[in-house]
Amino acid sequence: MRVAAQGTSLANPSRAEPSIQYVPVAMTGQQSLMAFHRHLLDDTVRTETFIRAIEAVVKPGDVVVDLGTGSGILAMACCRAGARRVYAIEANEIIRATKRVVEANGMGDTVVFIHKESSRVTLPEPVDLIVSECLGLMGPGDMMMSVVELARRSLREGGRILPERVELFIAPVESSLHSDYVNSWNRGRPYGFDMSIYQEIASNNVYVAWFDPESFLAPQQRIASLRLLDDDVSKVEKQVGFRVERSGQLHGFCGWFEVELGGGVRLNSSPSDPATIWKQVFLPLEQPVHVEAGTEVRLDFGLVTTGVIPNMPGYFRWETALIPPGAAAPSHVFKQSSLKSIPRAR
Repeated sequence: MRVAAQGTSLANPSRAEPSIQYVPVAMTGQQSLMAFHRHLLDDTVRTETFIRAIEAVVKPGDVVVDLGTGSGILAMACCRAGARRVYAIEANEIIRATKRVVEANGMGDTVVFIHKESSRVTLPEPVDLIVSECLGLMGPGDMMMSVVELARRSLREGGRILPERVELFIAPVESSLHSDYVNSWNRGRPYGFDMSIYQEIASNNVYVAWFDPESFLAPQQRIASLRLLDDDVSKVEKQVGFRVERSGQLHGFCGWFEVELGGGVRLNSSPSDPATIWKQVFLPLEQPVHVEAGTEVRLDFGLVTTGVIPNMPGYFRWETALIPPGAAAPSHVFKQSSLKSIPRAR
């Protein structure tokens, strides 16, 4: 679902949600679960866009790596585009079934399967191209670093990575629908119990949701542009400022990515583009704040993609200061981080 202007009503995305959906593996912990790969393949925008980029970039005779091959769909697309050899790397058990799928499609002699973590892989020859659907919630993710590290070891001179570049964008939003969901722990006593302790965890969590550009209180800002072969994709740090264009309730920030895959093909997760599995990211404020037109919103944003604690691949940080028109100092300051969403005993 998408949120309409003012966050007061709902409309369906351009592609209707299926009536039955698998539970994403992030909730089950079964990384090789077929449900996860079905979830990916059901996103036709994602899959068809990657295949178009492969068809535009792969040259006959290329040696290609498909890092995180999963269902094998991108490895087979590379074969069809003319690759001489495809090294399909996958750490999870899905690789056993994927090998049979590739053989059933007559590509078993071209694809070499490697059942290992990429950090433990040494390829027998330099490669021309590394393909990986390595995108996180706002673009950079922990797997993107694996792609870069493999490229440093294995790409021949002049070799390429698909995707080539990722850009991150963010905008302040008014969305009572999302805010009400996040702040529900402070309302009432569910089943007769006080559950408000959970509110701090919820307010520092990162959410995925649909937005409409009409919910923006100010124009979007680009917070990063990263070329995978040249830039540090392990972290993003950026301070940006917004000038509110209409009065309303500031509920948080909407974030997304725009990616140059290669060959002139782009994949975007913005509210204005066709729906994808990534949707958009919602970074909530600790509490909604009424803002007038002309209010300055200062955002100090951080994204770290490498793990800082076990079983957590990375974290978001967003610190917000609101300065009303004519004021010299902030009226509200919020310091939030997804590290605070980890339950801790006191």
